[in-house]
Amino acid sequence: MCLRARDRVEVLSGELIPADGLVVDGRSSLDRAVLTGEPDPVATAPGDLVHAGATNLGARLVMDVQATGESTRVGALLALVDEAMSRRAPMVQLADRISRVFVLAVLGLALAAGLLAYAQTPTGELGAALQRIIALLVVSCPCALGLATPVAVSMGLSRAARQGIFIKNPDVIQQLGKVDTLLLDKTGTLTEGAATVQRFEGDDEAQELAFALESESAHPVAQAFRRSLREPVRQARLVTDVTELAGLGIRGRVDDRPVAIGSEAMLAGEGLALDATWQARAAALIDDGLSPVYVAVDGEPAGIFGVGDRLRDDARSTVQTFLARDVRPHI
Repeated sequence: MCLRARDRVEVLSGELIPADGLVVDGRSSLDRAVLTGEPDPVATAPGDLVHAGATNLGARLVMDVQATGESTRVGALLALVDEAMSRRAPMVQLADRISRVFVLAVLGLALAAGLLAYAQTPTGELGAALQRIIALLVVSCPCALGLATPVAVSMGLSRAARQGIFIKNPDVIQQLGKVDTLLLDKTGTLTEGAATVQRFEGDDEAQELAFALESESAHPVAQAFRRSLREPVRQARLVTDVTELAGLGIRGRVDDRPVAIGSEAMLAGEGLALDATWQARAAALIDDGLSPVYVAVDGEPAGIFGVGDRLRDDARSTVQTFLARDVRPHI
């Protein structure tokens, strides 16, 4: 059954938003990286517009469908790629014009060479003339120019699309050789586009309890914890009573011990106050470009994680390559 406008759809936690529409019930957070490239979740409440392709990370949502298929925002992006593939770049049009003249010129030269060979043979043998004509046509290959240029452009657009680069106008490919300044986005371009736990300060037991609790969530912060766990938690943990608080964090019981993970605002909502030591640790993480995530165990602050997005392994070499080509990169 195909979705249509004004249909009402239920989207459970972990599912993709199937169409563009308005949320009518439920509060959650969405991963919109497929549309924006940003890994940070976006809080969603009744009345908010949601787009196809986003992932529901929290509680159940009910939405009224407004647009489906090619009418959605992600459908429009794909349509731009299709349009770019069908458009003929100036270099392709120039190659076509040259090819038309080139083909006529080659055909004329081939015919002239054949007639000359026919006239020079004592008996006027047609075979020698045909050999000259075929040899000249094969060597000149007049179709290569007309085929190679559009194929090269088409392959470039297809490869860029597979890398997540949407080229609306193929004309820009021809202009790339004149670029002297490059503006780079940070998230997903210079960085991996996926957050990980890069630092932890606190009790080792609290760290294990935090990883066990976050394993029950599909939130991007929970995914950051899972990406950072190089080996399983040392012993099995029983996780119960899990509750996610949109935009704040997660709480539950791990081995029957109360555990809460989230922002300072969440801990304040749990009645936990952070002293100057914890605030200083958080400030140090922020200065290093990391987001602080607290963990409380048994009603007391027990640790702080620094979550952030790592630089891509090739980021430095890529920037150096641009500099070597006299292209000035900026973020």
